Amino acid sequence: MFENLVEQSDSTYRSLKCDLDNELAKKFGVKAEELRPWHYVDPFFQEAPANEQTNLDQFFKGQDLEKLTADTFDSMDMPIEGLYASSDLNPREGKNPTAFCMDMNREGDIRVLCNNLDNTYWMGTMLHEFGHAAYNKYVNRDLPYLLRSFAHILTTEAIAMLFGKMTENREWLSKFLKLDDAKLDTLMPSLEEHEQLKMLISARWIITFVFFERKLYENPDQDLNALWWETVEKIQLLHPPEDRSNPDWAAKIHFTLAPVYYQNYLLGELTAAQLYQHIKNNVSDEFFSLKVGAFIRDEFLAPGATFHWNEKIEKVTGEPLNPDHFIKAYCHYEKVNN
Repeated sequence: MFENLVEQSDSTYRSLKCDLDNELAKKFGVKAEELRPWHYVDPFFQEAPANEQTNLDQFFKGQDLEKLTADTFDSMDMPIEGLYASSDLNPREGKNPTAFCMDMNREGDIRVLCNNLDNTYWMGTMLHEFGHAAYNKYVNRDLPYLLRSFAHILTTEAIAMLFGKMTENREWLSKFLKLDDAKLDTLMPSLEEHEQLKMLISARWIITFVFFERKLYENPDQDLNALWWETVEKIQLLHPPEDRSNPDWAAKIHFTLAPVYYQNYLLGELTAAQLYQHIKNNVSDEFFSLKVGAFIRDEFLAPGATFHWNEKIEKVTGEPLNPDHFIKAYCHYEKVNN
């Protein structure tokens, strides 16, 4: 599936990366072919660079992230604010600086850890983590214990990602952040273009990680440093550094703390794209509605692990996991014609 995704997205990815490389070459005063991993946002090239046109922090300044999150899920009749009392949402010295959600007992003790600041990143993180929390909360409690959970890690990632990306969604920005149509008309072209670049860069990075990790376990005695940069060059189209003798791949924490997990992020994105398109085409054009909430809650969340993950996706959307929906959403390229 990932090999096909690389092939299907190749033309768009190359075009967008060429634009990005030209911008970076100009910024750093070098030729595009002289760019190396350290010229990008991060040395793994996981993210699209931020820019002023897509920075929404000014609109979140002074906002109550807990209320915005609660309002989002309330609009779909999936209230989650009851989980705040058992969660730890504000930063403090010595606290884990990241974010996560845990279902402690499959009986309703669901806890979220965040470090909220009034900016776009933490708004998206709140929506993401409480997407996980909503999944845990609305699984049918009458199911046997072993089935009273998500069907697969990728399905809970899908719900979390579906909600987490709403900070760049026009409907969400209008309904909850109260941005007017004139402001949205100005913002959305840049936001949509940035979301496209972000998704394709993220997908290529995840595929690079997964392909390398798979080959690492197949033959751990091979030259892993060379294998890493060969994979990076082939999939992400980055120019490797001249010295490939360092184990740069080992700097990524997931290799040791979350092995054989990374594919779930992209499988979750593929599922989220498919679910979102199905909802828009077959359930309701208004996503934040009671009808859509009931659909997600009753059809996707409630059955828990009753069905194999791909059988669940087929039951909910009418077909097994199909990357074409992700391709349709993110693999169009219009900038070159504008």
